[in-house]
Amino acid sequence: MLNPKPRLLKSHVAFVLILLALVLLAIEAYRAYGFYRDVSESKDILLSIRDELDITELEDSEDGILVKRERLVRAAERLGAARAFVRTDPLITLGSLLPVAGDQVDGLKLLVAAAEESARTGVQATDVALAFARYERDPGRTSIEEAIGFLKGQEPAMAEVEAGLQRLQSIRRQVPGGLYGPLDRATTDLDTALARLEALVDGYNRAIGLLPELLGQAGPRRYLVLPQNNTELFPSGGLISSYGIVTFDGGRLVSMDLEYFGTLFDRWQSQTHEYIEPPAPLKNYLKYDYSWGLGEAGWYPDFPTTARLAAGFVAKGGAPPTDGIIAIDLKFVRALLELLGPVSVPDYGVTVTAENVEEVTLEQTRDEDYVPGTPRKAFLSHLARAVLTLIFTSPKDQWVDLLSLLDRMGRERHLQLNFNDANLQSLARGYSFDGALTKTDGDALLIADSSVNSTKLNLILQTRARLDLQLFSDGSVRSLLTYTIMNPLPEWRIGRDPRLVQTLMLDGVYGCYLRLYVHEQARLLDVRLQGRSVGPEQVDLELGRRVFGRFFPVLPGATASVQFLYETPGVAQQGEDGLYHYNLYVQKQAGTDAVPLDVHAVFDKGVRLTSISLDGNPASGASLQTDLRIDREIEIVFSGAPRE
Repeated sequence: MLNPKPRLLKSHVAFVLILLALVLLAIEAYRAYGFYRDVSESKDILLSIRDELDITELEDSEDGILVKRERLVRAAERLGAARAFVRTDPLITLGSLLPVAGDQVDGLKLLVAAAEESARTGVQATDVALAFARYERDPGRTSIEEAIGFLKGQEPAMAEVEAGLQRLQSIRRQVPGGLYGPLDRATTDLDTALARLEALVDGYNRAIGLLPELLGQAGPRRYLVLPQNNTELFPSGGLISSYGIVTFDGGRLVSMDLEYFGTLFDRWQSQTHEYIEPPAPLKNYLKYDYSWGLGEAGWYPDFPTTARLAAGFVAKGGAPPTDGIIAIDLKFVRALLELLGPVSVPDYGVTVTAENVEEVTLEQTRDEDYVPGTPRKAFLSHLARAVLTLIFTSPKDQWVDLLSLLDRMGRERHLQLNFNDANLQSLARGYSFDGALTKTDGDALLIADSSVNSTKLNLILQTRARLDLQLFSDGSVRSLLTYTIMNPLPEWRIGRDPRLVQTLMLDGVYGCYLRLYVHEQARLLDVRLQGRSVGPEQVDLELGRRVFGRFFPVLPGATASVQFLYETPGVAQQGEDGLYHYNLYVQKQAGTDAVPLDVHAVFDKGVRLTSISLDGNPASGASLQTDLRIDREIEIVFSGAPRE
């Protein structure tokens, strides 16, 4: 008879193993539940605070910020526990070794780490918000002085925020592609958080890098201020009918001397009788026998060039040397008034609002002869002084909005800066304040519209652009640019003072001298007005670009179009993937608003579209509808048979 003890022992061992497995499973389930709870609750906290906790919005009360900070601290602690779980859990470790599942597990680990880092960086950001909420104004200092002082005082906290951003960027670079479900959504949330954090850090660095030096924190700084009247459009922003010399010292506006450009011109001419030959189109359509001067210094769509010319012209009239040049236009003034409210211009007895700024400006500049002669008051310079004073007295709760506005105005080219100091100029260039013609490795396009009939019609004109692209598999691209202007003067003049209309708009005919700045290898094939071939008036190289130019009039109540047909060889480059990549940088003209732009691509026989994107965002089809509120970047990827 067999001994029953071994069988009994086996049963006991089996029972113990099953019990152990159940215990381990229970422990694992409990740990997994704890992990799920920590991640889920922390995610809810982060998502609920994400839109609230933005230190570009610093209006929260101290109590409100403290509540958010406490929630972030709690989320960071829970996510720290969750991060420890995914690092040590045996099942997750095993899963990371498996094919397919391994990427998902690795993605999970990295996303949990990113969530923890986001919470900890959020805590640092609340410290800045808290400092702002507790900040008390000093009545003995200007608003700008205090804003600079506050920014400098937050350097340690913002250094921690930037370090957190760098850690998050490092984690994001390691996250594998092809994640599924919640992990894919978490990756999208991470990208959104990163974009916001990058904008925050970048905005702070812009402010702390530029403002103290610009406003004379280390000693007096003197600048030439150019108010550009973009109701009479020039490529650099608008007609310069006046100028100012402003001095900042220690964050204070110390002085601003103003002068009409005709007064400067007459003084220069009476002393020297010097004649400076204008560029041929400017001479032929506007200046005739008069010397080139400050008013038309914005003839080129490159603000460093305008700054150099303007500084030279004011020096000829006896103005003192400056440390740099600041240019603004009426759209900048309007945006500022929308934020800060109306401003009084005592010398003219008017109050200017965001709603009436263009009309009041036109009324007050109605007697400003374009061709210099009789001295006039410089309304735009007086308005610029009033607006600068408004900035320097802005309340604390508008500081951040003001910084955001200045940043947007730079990107939209309504605020342009140029400095003698190489370091400051490098910052201005890096932060898109320099207004320079952008250098690009691919194709390029800038549409430069110049008003050469001495009217203020750009206030009411309606413009749009269309670009038709034909792409060939040898990398060549044929472009047809259509620029259309509608002149609604007959409707606009109804109910207005006829004398004002006549003074500002003359006979109502808009004289447009249009130039395209394109790739230097581009070849012009045709120029058409209203569909009829007329040929170019200008084919040159300027500022490292090929330039095509043509004048055309736009009658009152009419619509007129000009077309430029040109071809650029080899501008689309073949990549390692065997596909052609066509990159087009479309640069906005300073002084304009948001010109509608339609882009349509067609392909030569055998050529196939692979993808098209606008500003890095994928698009469907072969057409794009956008506008030129800011610069635009277009990429078209294609393949196909060789061109016949």
